[in-house]
Amino acid sequence: MDTEASTDASHLVVVGASAGGLQPLTELCATLDGEASRAAVLVVQHLSPSHPSLLPNLLSQHAHLPVRALEGDERIEAGAIYVAPGGRQVTVGANTLALEDTTAGEARSIDHAMRTAAASWGERAVGVILSGSGSDGAAGAREIRKAGGLVMAQEPETAEFPSMPEAVLGAGLVQRSASPWQIGDLIDAHLRGEEVALDGPLRS
Repeated sequence: MDTEASTDASHLVVVGASAGGLQPLTELCATLDGEASRAAVLVVQHLSPSHPSLLPNLLSQHAHLPVRALEGDERIEAGAIYVAPGGRQVTVGANTLALEDTTAGEARSIDHAMRTAAASWGERAVGVILSGSGSDGAAGAREIRKAGGLVMAQEPETAEFPSMPEAVLGAGLVQRSASPWQIGDLIDAHLRGEEVALDGPLRS
């Protein structure tokens, strides 16, 4: 058993975003402090792999927690925001984040991160879907719900591209929808043990 209890995360939060995701990601990360320092946060945004991402630097200008650009396999530590690179997928383990290449045409990196988070973290996994086109994240959010974790989404009317939040809302997977800064407060409340879900376990 790992003896470095002070660095062990209590929960793993996977935040998925795509088109129009910078502003809500910035707002969310700016509100993550307090109880959120007990968790680890993984940001997965659809980014072009052809050039270095500025996202970690942009988020670090507003975030209270340290922001780390994932460049290889890394141990999960509490109080850190990890940003996945474009063109790669992140497999979430019990203690590590592992970067893997994606096959041609495969772009469901949010689903993959959430699915593996659900398998490794169970009810301690939290999935958040922000602005984006398409439906990436819906299948992964379902796995988090099945595992007993919490799923939240940005209110579609506040999203520049509402397709991704609408996909998880339409599938009945979302337990709370809110503005990005409110989601940060809800994560804090969830980690304090407060009930933030508005419905019960996922019904088949």
